[in-house]
Amino acid sequence: MIFLMCCFMKRNDLHSQVFKSEIRHTAEDGNVKVEVVLRPKHAHLGEPISLDIYVHTVQGIDINTSVINAIGDLVILERSFSGGGSSDGESYSGRHFECKATKSGWYRIPSFDISYTDITKEPSLSSTHITTKSFRYKVHR
Repeated sequence: MIFLMCCFMKRNDLHSQVFKSEIRHTAEDGNVKVEVVLRPKHAHLGEPISLDIYVHTVQGIDINTSVINAIGDLVILERSFSGGGSSDGESYSGRHFECKATKSGWYRIPSFDISYTDITKEPSLSSTHITTKSFRYKVHR
C-alpha cells in the first residue's frame, strides 16, 4: 500500500467544480470525500483520456490507498500525484492518470477503495474504508 499524508486545501476549490466536459462521481463518509473525475465526457478513439482521483479530508486523517496498476481495460500512459492544503485544516491528495482506449465501445471504470485512519481518536490503529462506485464509459470511433 502507498501511504499518502494529506496536506491542506479547501473543499470548494477547483477540484470540486463540475464541468460539462467531464464525468464526476463522488463518495463521502464524514470528513472524507473522494471524487473520481474522467475527461473528456465524450471520448473518441485516439484521444487522450484523463482520470483523476481526489481525496478531500481534514487535518488528522491519514489516507491509505493501494497501488493502482490498471483502470479497467484502459491503457495507463502516465501517472502523477498531487496534494495541497490551507491553514484552515482541510486537505486533499490526488492521483492523475493519462490513459488511452485501444478500441471503441464501452469500458468499465472500476471502483476505487480508499482506507483512512482518524489519528485524533483513540485507538487510531483501525482503518475505515470508503469505496467509489464503478461506472461505464463509452469511447466513440
